[in-house]
Amino acid sequence: MGLGTATTPMEAAAKEPIGNAGRVLAVLREFGRPISAYDVLDRLRPEGVSAPATIYRALKALIDMRLVHRLEALDAYVVCAHPRHTDDVCFAICEACGRVDEVYDQRLCRFVDDWCEAEGFLLSRTAVEFIGTCAPCRRTVVGDEASSR
Repeated sequence: MGLGTATTPMEAAAKEPIGNAGRVLAVLREFGRPISAYDVLDRLRPEGVSAPATIYRALKALIDMRLVHRLEALDAYVVCAHPRHTDDVCFAICEACGRVDEVYDQRLCRFVDDWCEAEGFLLSRTAVEFIGTCAPCRRTVVGDEASSR
């Protein structure tokens, strides 16, 4: 399923996963945009994968290795843009075109860490997603509005 021998997220990210995790990662890379676990399953059915649990186990292993992220708002998975990071990231999701940008900012990490420490909150994971309209889509909308005048 996974690597089994890696002891840190960076060590895990330095190696390619094997077995089902490797096959799932290949599908996510090939697709190039966020896709659901069932879309992954549909892509792997011709290879004999038929159980959703197989896909979810592989996705969990890839998330643990920090090679893949789950996008809560889309109920989808995407390949990590920076697989060597050890901190959590956030995402900017465009409602117009579906573009997803992985955002890593040390200031955000510090803010979350400081807040958790001040409040005595034990953080198990984060899911920060900014949902809106990306700059290219905004320019298109503005351009369309200007041309219709």
